[in-house]
Amino acid sequence: MGRDRREEKGITIRSRSCRDRSRNGARCPSPIFDDDILLEQFGKSVRKLPCDNIAGASRRDSDDQGDQPLRVLGLRRIRNCHDPGSEHEPDPETHGRSPYLSVQPEEDISSDQIRNQSADMYYREPGMLQRMFRFALIASLANLVPPAEAHAWPSRPLTMIVPFATGGPMDAVARILQPALSDALHEQVIVENLGGAGGMIGAARVAKSAPDGYQFVLGNVGTHAVSQTLYKTPSYNAAEDFAPVVLIAELALVMVARKDFPANNLREFTAYAKANQTTMHFASAGAGSATHLGCALINARIGIDVNHVPYRGGALAMQDLIAQRIDYLCIDTPTALPHIESGAIKPIAILSRERSPSLPNVASAHEQGLADFEATNWSALFLPKNTPALIVQRLHDATVAAMNDSMVQARFKANGIDLVADERRSSAYLAKFVTDEIAKWAGPIKSSGLVLE
Repeated sequence: MGRDRREEKGITIRSRSCRDRSRNGARCPSPIFDDDILLEQFGKSVRKLPCDNIAGASRRDSDDQGDQPLRVLGLRRIRNCHDPGSEHEPDPETHGRSPYLSVQPEEDISSDQIRNQSADMYYREPGMLQRMFRFALIASLANLVPPAEAHAWPSRPLTMIVPFATGGPMDAVARILQPALSDALHEQVIVENLGGAGGMIGAARVAKSAPDGYQFVLGNVGTHAVSQTLYKTPSYNAAEDFAPVVLIAELALVMVARKDFPANNLREFTAYAKANQTTMHFASAGAGSATHLGCALINARIGIDVNHVPYRGGALAMQDLIAQRIDYLCIDTPTALPHIESGAIKPIAILSRERSPSLPNVASAHEQGLADFEATNWSALFLPKNTPALIVQRLHDATVAAMNDSMVQARFKANGIDLVADERRSSAYLAKFVTDEIAKWAGPIKSSGLVLE
């Protein structure tokens, strides 16, 4: 078989010469091999003798080591070469053949030919069956045991990425949870804010990070549901590029306006906006964020086209609303609550299906005529995909322990953050929840015509 033919079949390669130290002084090639391919090709190791000329695709080179398993895709037997120390002397019937591989002198052998001889090789090498059985058993058991690093996790500080600016609702969730989570893990959890692109920049960093458990993201409806339809080319696949850990809380969105806005409810807002939409502005925590989508869907439902002003976080948007530089904002209840209570801004409608316990006197958009309208936010922890299951479980358990801390619960309640019920806290629940949320938001986003690059 010529070189070109062997290359087509994937069995061509390189070899390099070495001087055999046998009695006859014959020149024998040094094998070029990788231990694992033999198992991939036909499930066993073959002992390479110095007179066997190995030709096969390889990722690693080695010096002559006749008793080492080889990665063999093609083989030629060197004519008149004697293997030192071999009990198998050439005889008239088998002269020039390897006692381990039945190959004629100077004959090429393909992977298919080797595979066909594999059963015979088991019995030509003493103890091969027993060794291969032990190897297979050890390999199968190894798959059941997490890496040593997973058992020791965590052994250094961890980073929780908040994909929004400081002062916003997601930042509030992270910083309320952080001390109790650090205590539960017995290691410091560092909160790092990394905003931009509606939260996708921070989430993408975690998606592409090492799956060692030392970096995880506090995702929300924007980063892990809305982004998958709103953007033409999302930076990641929210359902596949993360290991879901735990759903933490739900946060109702509330539509709020500057304190001197000439409307006090959704009906009055609609009438005013239709007459003045060309001069109005609404803000958000960033293009593609939950706050952007909430107001965009409201606008689409009532039939107005208002200029969007994206900020790098809800807190910055709220500052300009209080300063009356913008007209309205759809923001998480925790961020809006103190400013509503102080009279710095006015509520127009709750965007959850039902009224919020934090703002029981504010009617929902559904109550005010937008039948079945709902736009809520949520927060959850995600690790990179392929993170060991033991690490995912430990972070899950530590987070649940932090959520059950009485001080954490009190602070969440005071900030209008509703912790999810116990039956919704499993990693499996979060995985299905994300898939359902992506599908849930795809329809309204496509109907609204919203799309971002």
